[in-house]
Amino acid sequence: MSEHKNPQYNLRLPSDLKNFLVDQAKKDGRSLNNFIVKSLEELRAELLKQSN
Repeated sequence: MSEHKNPQYNLRLPSDLKNFLVDQAKKDGRSLNNFIVKSLEELRAELLKQSN
């Protein structure tokens, strides 16, 4: 059994949103998981910048 460095989180998405994210991830040359993490990190950075 493999051990993950980061905790896992089961996320339910509407199928149209998942399909959109899969397409965007492919265009960016990333896995779906990596694309979602990158997008959320960018959003966090932007929100933190706005709150300062």
